[in-house]
Amino acid sequence: MGIKDSTTNWVRGKPAQAMVLIAALGLVIGGVIGLAAGYKIEQGRVKDDVKRLQEEIRSAAAQGADVGGTLGQRSGKVTAVKDTTITLETSKNSSQTVNTSANTAFENTEKGSTSDIVVGSHLLIALDGADIIVLPKESKLGRKVLSVGSETFSIARPKGGRPLTIKLAKVTKVSTTTPASISDVKVDGEILAGGRSAGKDAFGASEVIVLPANSPFVS
Repeated sequence: MGIKDSTTNWVRGKPAQAMVLIAALGLVIGGVIGLAAGYKIEQGRVKDDVKRLQEEIRSAAAQGADVGGTLGQRSGKVTAVKDTTITLETSKNSSQTVNTSANTAFENTEKGSTSDIVVGSHLLIALDGADIIVLPKESKLGRKVLSVGSETFSIARPKGGRPLTIKLAKVTKVSTTTPASISDVKVDGEILAGGRSAGKDAFGASEVIVLPANSPFVS
């Protein structure tokens, strides 16, 4: 007797048990199908949530919000200022839109001295240490000063590792900063903005430094 005949005879002999077994199998198969469908639905929801979150982060970054991570920099000559938007011509002759907001910090520079270089402060450094801007304590730009001696000072490297030591005798110009506003940003002037990219040609600034003419920080 084949398997098919045995199964047929069993079903005929015990119809009630057969119905229960068939129902149970149906539930198992349905559950598996339902689980697969549910997984696909949940997977789609997760993808939508991730996409929405990414868009929210990009939008926040475009307005200069602090969304975490390392800040980038943009610098160049100002070609236009409209409302809260600054347009730059960078050293690569490309146009860069810098978006600012009520949370964006603006600073002017003024003459300082090497005595303004203190442990814990952050510095912008150009010309291998010859030109330095001492940033506000709350700034997230620049290199942190780790030590200051009578002849040298050391700063943290961007990716960690052994600190970089610079001789104070090598420093020829030190600038400090004072609070400013977007009204201090003028066409044909130069700025350095810290923040995050918000697209190919857009940048959300959390900090903007108004630079003196022909600044080495525009490179």
